[in-house]
Amino acid sequence: MIETLRGEALLDQEELVIPGLKITGITFADGDLSRPRYPSLINYERAPEGVQFEPAIQIMEVAVPQLHIQYEIDPAQPVIFDAPDGNVRVTSVLNPEGTPAGLVSAKLVDGDRRRCELVWDQEKANEAFGGPNRIAPMRLHCCHSSELRELSSSPVEQVEGGVYLTILNRPETPFEIRSVKEPGTPLESTIKILGFDPEGRPVYDLFQPEVLEGLIAYLALEPSLRIREGQISSFSMVLDLPPELEGIRFELEPKRNAVRVVGFEPQGRPFQLNDTTPGDFGGLPNRKCFVEWYQETGRQYCSTSNSNEARKCYCTKGQVTSFNLRATDGENFSDILIARGLAHRVAQFDPTVIQPPNCTSSGICITP
Repeated sequence: MIETLRGEALLDQEELVIPGLKITGITFADGDLSRPRYPSLINYERAPEGVQFEPAIQIMEVAVPQLHIQYEIDPAQPVIFDAPDGNVRVTSVLNPEGTPAGLVSAKLVDGDRRRCELVWDQEKANEAFGGPNRIAPMRLHCCHSSELRELSSSPVEQVEGGVYLTILNRPETPFEIRSVKEPGTPLESTIKILGFDPEGRPVYDLFQPEVLEGLIAYLALEPSLRIREGQISSFSMVLDLPPELEGIRFELEPKRNAVRVVGFEPQGRPFQLNDTTPGDFGGLPNRKCFVEWYQETGRQYCSTSNSNEARKCYCTKGQVTSFNLRATDGENFSDILIARGLAHRVAQFDPTVIQPPNCTSSGICITP
């Protein structure tokens, strides 16, 4: 199950809410520490195969208090959090030798090494960054519950093993028309966008139907995938919308047959994004976007853990990229609508791509 965590009190007749999320029943495919599955969050019957999806929480409109996120590993899994002293080891994907600046704590719940509560403070992250910290991807380290299994972990598990979280500090205006369609039959290698919930947030069939129940209005969930250096990942996104949203189409690039991409972090179109090819869906034009991502970055040298060998191996630092795919009624360009104060007429869908580093700080490497 997935729940929201709410702490409530009255202050000057206003409700004070501590937002958060509780993700339970986490498993690991074939016991592989680098392949977590979040069945309470993601509907794997609808998720495109071969794509490693990870949790991403987006801050929509206003400053938030601390976020509380709880993870619970399925008790039957031979995996526990890496927390011998009760504090779970958390590292930044962008700087794997350090912890994210906005991290307040990540502690075991009641000493249970399969349960962790992480507390995030966006204001602290902003202060440390010297301005708005727009995106913060992090890894909560896990290990095998048996020492024997832990010693036999593969380099991939040691470099990437654990569960992930990305905080997106991306203020956005909710969409104006609030209507959602039933998901219908799953489509192969496709994420459906079913409409917009009562808070104006996009609804994807990727997530479990109850995922938004009780979620604070100024938080949202967006697709986030993890991909290793040298890998290619592709899937389609379709606007499977209710009749009252029939006029909404993906916005195309000027003079180019491609869905428009607006970079969030970093700004500009990501160079790893090969295609955003438009197509028809449901008999309507420009309701489909084929996304292909090729994770190629420019490699750097790093030392191996074998001190007796002078050889070096290629590695890359961690990266994260987030971008918008926009849709409008087709009558106006999205930038014009936003400039006129009509951002509520622009629909934005926000994929995020995480590339973990290829090496640990101790020199254990994955070669692409």
